[in-house]
Amino acid sequence: VKLEKSKFQQILDGSPDLVWIKDTENNIVYLNEAAADSRGLKREEMEGRSTYEFYPDNAAEYFKDDLRVMQSGVPEIGIIEPVLTASGQKKWVRTSKHPW
Repeated sequence: VKLEKSKFQQILDGSPDLVWIKDTENNIVYLNEAAADSRGLKREEMEGRSTYEFYPDNAAEYFKDDLRVMQSGVPEIGIIEPVLTASGQKKWVRTSKHPW
């Protein structure tokens, strides 16, 4: 029996924005379809794995920012940072980090 997606998941999967939910160990707990597509992978191939596997050059810096937000409880909105696409091309993106 396949479970029906929650409305929350349907909204996130319908968004063109890349959504990542990570734990305090930098493992991917959830990501939407757009985030998985940005790496050229399926969501199931990424969930439960560390972002260090997908962004070896930038993951430590991203994680430092993530921890600061988690520890302070204060979101950071509109951060401009580089991301490597699945093809290896550098792309600048605007991100926001929210504690959850």
